[in-house]
Amino acid sequence: MDESLSTKWIEYHATGNKDLFWAWEELESMVRKAPEHAWLQILDIAAATENQEVLSSLAAGPLEDLIALHGLNFIERLETKARQNPEIARLVTGVWRNNIPDSVWERLHAIQTKYS
Repeated sequence: MDESLSTKWIEYHATGNKDLFWAWEELESMVRKAPEHAWLQILDIAAATENQEVLSSLAAGPLEDLIALHGLNFIERLETKARQNPEIARLVTGVWRNNIPDSVWERLHAIQTKYS
């Protein structure tokens, strides 16, 4: 995990500073090409901020994309994290249906229903 990326991703979403757009691009690329690293980065970002606008961007952006693209590989870990960590459970409530496979969406929606 890259703490600098997490910090800059948060700063980009908190301030809108266009000079930090690279952080958005890097995490988006990571979601597609290195999902295991992206998962750790998403958890790091979630732990590093309480800013609700930033967390909403994290949920409806990288987390949603990770689940849409690689949900079968991450849903069990997400269920476990949501049970262990109320912040992650709240984060999941910001994920939209998108192109998430039905079997994954049912499990994700169960988390959303339980913790919303």
